[in-house]
Amino acid sequence: MKIQNKILTQIVVFSLIFISFSFAQKQLVIGAYGSSDSLNLLEAKRDWLNNMDWIFYLSNAYHKKWDAFNADTNVYSFDLRHHAGKGTLLNGKYYWTNQDAPLNAAIIYGPSIWRSYPNFEERGYIQDTRYRVIANESILDTIRYRVDFYLKRLSGENEIRKNEDTLCIVKVILSYEDEGIIRDSVISKAVRSGDLLNESVCYISYNLGFLENNSTSVKFVHNRGTKKRHTGTEFVVENKTTTELYAVEKVEVSDLDIWENYFSRKGDLTRLERLATYLNSSHSEPSFTISEQGSSPNFPIIRSPNSIENYDAIRIIKESITFLYKEGLVEQWTKQQKSLTTSSRRID
Repeated sequence: MKIQNKILTQIVVFSLIFISFSFAQKQLVIGAYGSSDSLNLLEAKRDWLNNMDWIFYLSNAYHKKWDAFNADTNVYSFDLRHHAGKGTLLNGKYYWTNQDAPLNAAIIYGPSIWRSYPNFEERGYIQDTRYRVIANESILDTIRYRVDFYLKRLSGENEIRKNEDTLCIVKVILSYEDEGIIRDSVISKAVRSGDLLNESVCYISYNLGFLENNSTSVKFVHNRGTKKRHTGTEFVVENKTTTELYAVEKVEVSDLDIWENYFSRKGDLTRLERLATYLNSSHSEPSFTISEQGSSPNFPIIRSPNSIENYDAIRIIKESITFLYKEGLVEQWTKQQKSLTTSSRRID
C-alpha cells in the first residue's frame, strides 16, 4: 500500500512539473490585443493595430494654443493675462513684451477668467488626468503633457546683453485640493539671454499622474492615483531683467503620446496612412455621408470634445478624412449602411 501511494505521489508531482513547463512555453496573454499565446503576441498586436478604430483613437489627442496677447481680449474672456509689460505687433503677429515690467512681475499668467469683475478672477483650467480611450493599456494611461513657450529676444536702446543673464522664469503651476486644502505643484525653468539668439521655444513636460482622475470614471486603469483633486493648470512667465527686451508670442500645450506622434509635422503622413488603411478596411459597415458641397463627412464615431484641448484634434481628423476622399485615397461608398461599430471601448 505504501509503495502504491509513493508511485501515485510521483505521478502527480511529474504531472504538475510537466503542466508548469508547458504553460511557461505557451503562456496565455489577455490584454489590449485580445487573447493570444506568447508566441503569437506580435502577430496579435499587428492585427490589433490594423483593425483598431483609428478615428476614435486619434480624436483623443490633446492640444491647445494660448496667445500671449489678443487685441480682442476682455476681462470676461478665457485667455492669458498680464500683470506688467506691453503688447506689440511684429511682422503681422501679436506679442506681449516685458517693456517697463519690474523684476519678478508676471508678464504672462493664466489662462484665467473674471467671474465678477473686478472682485473674483478664476485662474487656471482643468486638464484631463488620463485618456478617455482604451486602445493600448500599456501606453494610454496617464497623459504626458508638453507646454511650449514661444519667446523672442528684441532689440533695446540701453540693453546690456550677457548670455548667462536670466531673462525670465517660465512656470507650470498645477493646483490641487488635498483634504480640503488647496496646494500648488510648481515646475519652473530659467530662460537665459543666450538661449534666445534669434527665436526659441522653451518647453516643460509634466503629467497629472499624482492626482485622482476627477474628470471621468476609468474602470480599466490599474493606477487610480491618490485622492488629490486637480483644480487647475496655469502657465506663468516671470520677468527677471530690466536691461533686455524679449517677447512672448504664445503658449502651446499638447500630449506626447497621440498629438506628438500623429499631429506634429513628423506625424502628418502617419496619421493619413492610418486613417486611409482603417477606412478602406471598413468595407461592411461605413458610417459616413459626404454632402454635395464636399464638406467634412459626418462621423458619429467621433465623440464630442471632453476638453477644450480635444477640439483641434477632432477638427484636423475631419479635415484629414475629407482630404483622403477628395484625393481618391479612400474608396467611395455607393449605398448607405448601418453605423460603424467602434473597435475601441468608450468610457463615460
